[in-house]
Amino acid sequence: QITISQPENGISIATSSVVVQGKADRIKNLYINNRPVLIDTEGNFNETILLAPGYNITLLSAQDRFERTIEHKLELVYLK
Repeated sequence: QITISQPENGISIATSSVVVQGKADRIKNLYINNRPVLIDTEGNFNETILLAPGYNITLLSAQDRFERTIEHKLELVYLK
């Protein structure tokens, strides 16, 4: 399970970067847009991503120890 605490899905942002924070339970690997993300022992993550002007979709995917995958889309709008 992936829980995103920040930012809220679907919001508009006035800066070109945003910090994605959340928690991933019972996972082995976490990726944001196919880039590996570090997770602490509690499953918390904190990663800064860059946004293109306009509509952006960020894909979070996680794998558990059995190689099962879960995906979560984060949709953001960068107002330039």
